[in-house]
Amino acid sequence: MVMHMNELIKRIFEFILNKEVIPEDLMYEFSQDTMNFVRKKECEDLPEVFGDFQSYVELFWHSRKYNQIQNPKIIYQMGQLLAYVNMISDSVQDEEEELSLEDCANRWKNRYPVFKAVYYERGITHKKLAQLSGLSPSSLSQFLSKIRSEKVFLSRTMGREKHYYLTEKGEKIYHLLSEKQLSQVCSTYTKELNTGILNVQETIQNIEPAITNIFMAILGNGSLPSNTNVEKRKEMALADIIDARKLISNDEEEIWERDSKTWEVLSGIS
Repeated sequence: MVMHMNELIKRIFEFILNKEVIPEDLMYEFSQDTMNFVRKKECEDLPEVFGDFQSYVELFWHSRKYNQIQNPKIIYQMGQLLAYVNMISDSVQDEEEELSLEDCANRWKNRYPVFKAVYYERGITHKKLAQLSGLSPSSLSQFLSKIRSEKVFLSRTMGREKHYYLTEKGEKIYHLLSEKQLSQVCSTYTKELNTGILNVQETIQNIEPAITNIFMAILGNGSLPSNTNVEKRKEMALADIIDARKLISNDEEEIWERDSKTWEVLSGIS
């Protein structure tokens, strides 16, 4: 895309400098490249020549060079180009703002409680904000003084109390911080859940040999004719016990019936 837009701008530039009408296919291609860039929002895809191109198009209108153009078609196309370069410029500014917000969120992530308290209680007093954020009043003052230049918080003095609000930028940073907090909690929970699953699996693996030993002790009297029949009865009894335990949360009476049946099977084996 970089090479394509680079060559496209150079070709369009030639027509502009020669005060000629730009072919419609070039205008269409440039409009498509503009829309693709705006959708992707990737500054690195913007060729270096774009800066000069943007300056020339803007100068055309700011210095009223259109008064020197006789062909209205050329003036119309220059208007189209101004719209396109403004769209790209706005997209670049939005991306730079997002990067700036991300940087702020990373730097002030330890002060998330401050952002949260001000977001949920607009106009909160200094004293209450210190209490909710877990900071001393002096530490809170130092933080607010340090971040003042970034225009994240607004403060208004009413009587003896100072009240705080988040700016639009401050609210965006709060939402970024909230997403990071949620992601961190989910990650921690997932790790704990995985650890729990591993512990359960390990417990099951430790119990299985013990269950097998119990059944082998029950079957150790040699009263059954073959090993195949022994294994089959052992599997039936074990499956019955597992099925019975699954019903514990659903139906107490049925559990007793299943336990009774299980006992009959075990009694039959012995």
